[in-house]
Amino acid sequence: LTVDGRMDPGGETVTRLRHDIGEDFASHSAPDHRTVIDHHERLARGEEGPLFTRPKSLGEIVAKNATETVDHDTERSNRQAARYLHDREDLGDHPRFAAEAIKQAGAKGIGEVRDLVAKLFQNNPERGDRYAYDVAKQLDPEQRDAFLGSAEAWDDRPFGVPKDNAPPAKKEETESKEQPPELQAGKGTADPVPLDPAQPADPTPFQAANAEPQADLADSDGGRGDSGQDEDEQNGNGGDDTKETHLASAEGQNKPDSSTNPDSKPAKKPSELANEKDRPNVTGRYKETVGKVEGGSQGYKAINKRGCLGLYQLCKDALEALKLKDENGQLTQKARDLGISDDKSLIDGSEKMNKLQDELFEAYSRVLESEAKGKGLYVKYVDKSPTIVGANGTFKLTEAALIAGGHRWGMGMTSRYLRHMEKVGWNSKNTPFPDEYAEAFEAIEKRMQLLHDVEYRAPEAK
Repeated sequence: LTVDGRMDPGGETVTRLRHDIGEDFASHSAPDHRTVIDHHERLARGEEGPLFTRPKSLGEIVAKNATETVDHDTERSNRQAARYLHDREDLGDHPRFAAEAIKQAGAKGIGEVRDLVAKLFQNNPERGDRYAYDVAKQLDPEQRDAFLGSAEAWDDRPFGVPKDNAPPAKKEETESKEQPPELQAGKGTADPVPLDPAQPADPTPFQAANAEPQADLADSDGGRGDSGQDEDEQNGNGGDDTKETHLASAEGQNKPDSSTNPDSKPAKKPSELANEKDRPNVTGRYKETVGKVEGGSQGYKAINKRGCLGLYQLCKDALEALKLKDENGQLTQKARDLGISDDKSLIDGSEKMNKLQDELFEAYSRVLESEAKGKGLYVKYVDKSPTIVGANGTFKLTEAALIAGGHRWGMGMTSRYLRHMEKVGWNSKNTPFPDEYAEAFEAIEKRMQLLHDVEYRAPEAK
């Protein structure tokens, strides 16, 4: 193109512009050069210009409405995503995933996406505005109004058209002025509900939508703690992965075949067993195997430099989920009622505290079950039990493997690992992990392979 200040009305540039944005400008007339100059001169004097520009910061509006409480896994995932998106030139498909999360989860998805927008807007207002706008434009009117908090917040008129000929933003009519319960902003719950932006059956928030690399894992040091365990900032559960290749249990899951026994009941699917109200009754073999890779030689007295405690290396996030510590890391009254006066008291090696650690591990396993079920990981993955061709061997995705992955690096990251593996045909041997997730995915896969064939639930729980 020759830089001459002109465009051929029938040329490639104008033709392309008409194709891409012609419909948006169809009902508006373009300002002449005098109006444009007048607009900028008025702005320089602190006055309002004659051209339309978006009057409100959608990022700020969404951030102010981000009053819903999100679970620890989502909060951590959103914090990582905000760091990742902060300096990226292109937001990519991330806003689309967020919009899909809202469409599938209603109020819960809105709360989770608002939380991310608030974190992003806090450090990069311009990026927060862009993200909020990109999400909002992909929602239908009811969902968009619920996400933004009101119908008045949205105005999609083109930039730069004269105000005197720009019609007011359309207000789409709805059958009822009241939002459906599932879309009412602020009516979300922190309890897991079905949702996964990828498909209706998979239910967690928006973090399940984070299928694309987005987290900055630089602050996950992956080092070895004082007790010799790998450390994990994502979940706070460290383990000595060097032991995992030779600790795999041969304990099988031999179940009677109901097809050959008409009197026997069909075996329940893992998704039917996973219920936060049903005690998982974790088998002794499962706890023993986890304890070996987590607590190492120090066992119940183990503590690493990140503060992960005991045989199962329960860290701050796990203790928060169990209501034993608050968000500031301080022990709660519930912890004190259990006899925990400080971190050292939990790992004092006494029979009472050793038993308590076992009980806490089972309780935390129920939390992980609940999170996994909320994300739809049971229905979408575990019930189907795909075969994973991993870098270090082939194994089945079982409930034992799923919970082990969640304990190793958090259920949010485990969900991402599974979504990635599904995309690559469940084969990581010939498909490298994304750089952003390589450390986490490798650790999750190792832990899953170690525990996939160790029976997770005691027979009486089935």
